[in-house]
Amino acid sequence: MLDKLTILICFLGSGIAFLIVLGIIRLTRSNKLPNGSVLIDRVGLKNAEQSPGNRWTQLGVAIPPIINAILEIIVIISCIFDFWDLINSIFAIDLPNWVNWTGIIGLFLCLGWSISVFFYNVNFTRLYKPLSGKYILATGGPYHYVRHPGYIEAAFEFLFFFLATGIWLIVFYAVIFLIALPFQAIAEENLMFNIFGSLYDEYAASTGQFLPGIGRKKRVIQNN
Repeated sequence: MLDKLTILICFLGSGIAFLIVLGIIRLTRSNKLPNGSVLIDRVGLKNAEQSPGNRWTQLGVAIPPIINAILEIIVIISCIFDFWDLINSIFAIDLPNWVNWTGIIGLFLCLGWSISVFFYNVNFTRLYKPLSGKYILATGGPYHYVRHPGYIEAAFEFLFFFLATGIWLIVFYAVIFLIALPFQAIAEENLMFNIFGSLYDEYAASTGQFLPGIGRKKRVIQNN
């Protein structure tokens, strides 16, 4: 297991870096759209006034990442105030240092992936908020390869967080996330199809759902 100073530097440093880069993106973006953005304007589109999925699928994909973030903050606090060894002895498995470093490196890769998701998805919206106004379909960056890069990042973050810290509690909420994920993803894709129509149909037919090239979807549009 890594020492608490190493864990503190890695976790606190990655959190600060993420906030700084995210702030820079918001300040410098202005009205510019990233490459691959498809803009449409459909005022009063009823299908977009609803949040995709139901209460259980929304909670299933939203709550686990929140718990994970809280747990990361607890790890940082425990390292600062010197009770990491207590948490480690009760809630963590003692993994080899090379496994911990694999997790740390993986978390930094997830950080870069997450930043790219925020950069390319101008319409990034929390589950409890419906889309409104102008609708922008992200097809650049990570969205060029998969339709749900944010969810993929969350899933890998669970794995790498476990490898970095050995905290076994992660397994429980990660399972909940993975069970709810496909149902929520289908609901979100149905909403995107209702908003973007044939544009999303073409996009879904050329990208994987969670992994590149896997889960391509081609809908048959029936003309009435």
